[in-house]
Order: sequence, then C-alpha cells, then structure tokens
Amino acid sequence: MLAHTFLTIIIITLNAEAADLAVSGNVATACDEAAYAQILAKKFTSKLQSARRSVDAMRRKKMAWRIAAATSPTPTAAQARLVLAGFLAKKATYLAEQIKQKEADLQKAAAILYARAGATLAALYLRPAPSPKKTKAEVAAGNTIMGATTAECTITADTTPDPPACQATVIAGEKVAEESTPSAASDTIKLMPESYFRPPAATIKAYGKGDCATIASLRTFTQGDCASDGSARGSQTNVLTADLTFNHANAATPVPTAVWTDAAGRFSCGQLPAADIAAVPTIEQVAAAICTGLTTKLTPGIDLDTESGETLAALEEIQMLARQLLFSPEEIQAIPTGQQSSKIQDRIKTVFGTDNVAFKRDYLTPLTKPISFNLGNKKEDKSIKDIASQPDSEQILAHFLSQEYQRYQEKTKSSENADPTKQADKADKTAEKKEGDNKTTTDECTATEEGKYDKEKCTWNKEKNDCKVKEGDAIISAVTKVHLLPNFFGFSIKY
Repeated sequence: MLAHTFLTIIIITLNAEAADLAVSGNVATACDEAAYAQILAKKFTSKLQSARRSVDAMRRKKMAWRIAAATSPTPTAAQARLVLAGFLAKKATYLAEQIKQKEADLQKAAAILYARAGATLAALYLRPAPSPKKTKAEVAAGNTIMGATTAECTITADTTPDPPACQATVIAGEKVAEESTPSAASDTIKLMPESYFRPPAATIKAYGKGDCATIASLRTFTQGDCASDGSARGSQTNVLTADLTFNHANAATPVPTAVWTDAAGRFSCGQLPAADIAAVPTIEQVAAAICTGLTTKLTPGIDLDTESGETLAALEEIQMLARQLLFSPEEIQAIPTGQQSSKIQDRIKTVFGTDNVAFKRDYLTPLTKPISFNLGNKKEDKSIKDIASQPDSEQILAHFLSQEYQRYQEKTKSSENADPTKQADKADKTAEKKEGDNKTTTDECTATEEGKYDKEKCTWNKEKNDCKVKEGDAIISAVTKVHLLPNFFGFSIKY
C-alpha cells in the first residue's frame, strides 16, 4: 500500500461554532455512516452519468437542428436553425470538457466512499458481543502447564456477532434528503473513529474459590463454570472459572470531523490519494472525498424546449452566433458599434418569436413531423427528431445537404443561361481557354544547358544563359484552378 500525504484535517468537538452538514448531522450509528457513504458515492457517480447523458442529448438535438437547417425552405430559416445547432454544439463541447477534467476526482471520491461503507459494515458484522455467552465448561488435569495436582477448566464461549439490520437508503430511521454543500470553515461531518476498525480489547477475569486446585473437588456444569455443584454463582463451595468481555469503549460512536483542510489560513478540500485506495479509507480520505464530491459542479445540460426569442436574445453565445449567421458583414458594418448589441438582440427576437408559443410552433413542432428521404433505393418517412437519434444520422444529413447543393447548382445554371451577357462572357472564356491550351507554357522551356531544349517551341538566351518560349507564344507561368463549393445557406460555420 502506497503511503499518502494529506493536508491536516482538524477533528473537532461539536461546539457553538461548528455545524454538521444537513444529512451528516443525523449519523448516529455505523449503519448510518455506511448508508451515508453509499448515498454520497452514488450521488457523485450519478453526477457524471447525468452529465454524459446531457452531452449526448445536446449532440442529438444539435444534429436535429442541422437537419432542420438542411431541409429549411429559405436561407434565413436555415441560418436560424444553425444558430440553435451552434449553441448546442458549444454547450455540449463545454460540458464534455468539464467531465473530462473532473471525472477522475469524482470517480475516486465515490470509490473511497464505497470502500468506507464496505469497511464500516464489515467491522460491524465482525464485532463480537461485549459479553460473549459461555456455552460449555470442562475440567481436566493441568499437570503439563502448572505442575502436579493442578486443575484445568476449559470454557467455550460464543463470540458470534449480533449486528443490527442496516438499510442502505435510511439514516436515523428516515429517508435521506439532499446533502448541503460545504460552505464554511466550521462545517463538519460525522464519521466513525479510527478505533472502530480495530479489534476491541479483550478482558479475561478468572475466579477461584474453595478447593479448586484439584479435579476431585470440581465438576462440570452448564452455567459455564467448573464447580463442585450446580448451585447458583456465588453459592458453590468450590469454583474455578473465568469471564470474557470485549471492551468497545466509545468506538461505535461517530465523532464530528472537519470537512475542510486548513492551508495557510485558506480552507479547501483535502487531497485525494494519488494511487491506491486503502482497504479502510482514513478519516482524512473520507473527508476529502465528501468535500470534493459535494463541491464539484457540472454545468447542467440545455434543452431549448421552452425557449423564446426573449430568452434566447439574452444569451451571449446566441448573440455571437446570430451576429455571424443572421447578418451579412455589410449589415453589421452599417450598424454603429454602440447599437450592434441591441440590433442583434432585436433580430433574434424577430426570428425566433417573442414568446415560447411562437418558438414551439415555428421551430419545435416541425421537428416532430415526418419528412421523406432516400438512402439507396429505400424511401423512408421519419421525423427529424427520430432521425437525429439514429446511428446513421450524419449520412442522412449528407443526403439532404447533397439535395440542397444540387438545387443550388441547377438554380445557378438556370440563372446564367437566362443572362445573355453571361452567355457571351462564357463563350469568350471558352475560346480563350482553347487558345491558351494550344500555347506553350514556361513549364515546357526549363532547360538549363544550351542544346538541351525543344527548338520548335523554345529559344536560348545566351546573355542570360536560360531557356524561354519563342516570341509569339503566350507565356503562362502558372495556372491555378480553384473549385469553390458555394455555401447554399449563405454562410460557413464549423462544428
């Protein structure tokens, strides 16, 4: 087991200044502490599980808004939905990063508390009764131990524990409420002391009365004493016996323990163990685990299910996205700097509606209506919400984007065909291209030595000692063809 170094945890006696956390204040027994540790451990792991579900949900909803954008009838409608998609993408990424940063500590805190609960219950179920019941007494000669004419009394006692029945979700006989978050240096929790996990001290008291030195004067009786007769204790003539007791002292009584550590006058959670967790986590480890778990916060997920233009306009992330997606660069430049924020918020309210009724009608309800699409030869009708939950949602989104791009190309082609000026310009460019294709390029006249070049196409410049294209041929040093994929939504955004 690796040694762990911790900041000092101050164990204090409950006084006027100290205050137990709401739930911990009810811990009075080992059963209570075990339940408390398990409840908190489950709470800490649930934090992570809930956060991961929120990330998944936001990513599915982001996909739904992207599909909704790809199937929108107008660029403005598409841009509005991509504002929502971008907002959820950012929130999901932020929460996923939080989980990545905090999950190790939360998992370790939960593991410490589960180990503590197990150790507490194990100690409870293995603790012998304070006064074991003697079940048998046998007398024999003790010559080998004490010498001649020695009586030996062997007593058997039942040390089987008789623990109470513990309930994992009940503390002090009541269902557990939400634990408060540590916020003051005086906050305390109740934990079993370290002595609880150590074997109790055993005490043996031996008694001799009358002629107890020889076997002849002793017999065996059921009350667990070696005596001369079966009279009640204290009435026998000759007695040789012993009583066994276990001293639990106050080891089964929880003690108040400081939640925080004191480092140069500043209070913070104690340090979690860097490596292995002890079989019986110490008070310091348990306090650090409880403090860490209760004070670690993960941002709740966003639904966007009951929003309105008013609430959306108040969100900084929505404003940033709206600036890029709901305005052209020229529009933004035309707005005085001091008025841009209010104008952006006004546009958000206009686009998304001023109440949640409009938002639900125009944005949420369409997500539940079936739309048709083809993957291969199979036609399907599903709602956007259902599509977003499918493993192949990206493929279906690509299908809709492909359709939209095809419509964009057809629209652009029709527009060019209907414009005589563009047709004439296109014909001129085609002729220029054909002429250019027949001309020699500088790439064909690159010889570095005289005599090693194509004399029909190139000539040698003796003064400059280099090769160049013959006079009359166009010299094209380089041709770069850039294929631009028009963004049919009128913007570009990366997720």
